[in-house]
Amino acid sequence: SWCVADQYDHAHEECGCVAQEHNWAIDCANLTSVLDAYGRMVMNNCMSSAECMGDGPCHEDYMIVVAHHDHCASHALPEVIEVGFHEFEDACGEGCEIGRQYDASLSACPTINCSVTVPLTDAIARLESSSCDTTCTGGCIADYHTLRAYHDLCHDVDGVSVIHDYEESCEDNECNTHTAAFNPNTCGEVVSSTPVTTTVVMSTSGPVDFQSESSGSKLSSGEKAGIAIGFIATALISMGIGAVVY
Repeated sequence: SWCVADQYDHAHEECGCVAQEHNWAIDCANLTSVLDAYGRMVMNNCMSSAECMGDGPCHEDYMIVVAHHDHCASHALPEVIEVGFHEFEDACGEGCEIGRQYDASLSACPTINCSVTVPLTDAIARLESSSCDTTCTGGCIADYHTLRAYHDLCHDVDGVSVIHDYEESCEDNECNTHTAAFNPNTCGEVVSSTPVTTTVVMSTSGPVDFQSESSGSKLSSGEKAGIAIGFIATALISMGIGAVVY
């Protein structure tokens, strides 16, 4: 990874470390950098793994987009990025890791043990079998919260990137993995923040239960790609950025 080695596998790298190393910032209130990065990804054909997985501009731009997509509130980014981002995942990989920013209006995610992944495996299986990528209600919400907790808090757990399959349908059912707002541009501190204190009750069947005081159809890949390419210029112009110059 960029922080510790001369290689480009960021599956378990903190986005804050990547941002520090390459002199850019994660800032949900200023989207100029992420809009510029996404515009370059579209224009440079970064859907090609040959372009995105090596030491080049596509990979760095992807890190910028991943960091903001995963950290900022679901409605903070323009829809063109929220929708089109996923078209680059196969070519560019999981990217760096970062938790979603604290939102006082949300309830707490469950407490999890990163060394015990059975709750995660079970939650993912139920999310898939229940078609939670289409409709996120009932048990889908509890399982999505479990997935969110592992995604945000566990650095060395594989498979958590599947959360991107459910973020659209579950965007109104998020939860907090932190107890207060935190600085996403630190390295080695973000994910280790104290987790929230909801308890997960394991069950051999059915969704995970929570013990605490609070508890449409998706677009096809082709449709998403069309939206991304067709409206990226509009998104950039609407933010006052204009065309990307090379």
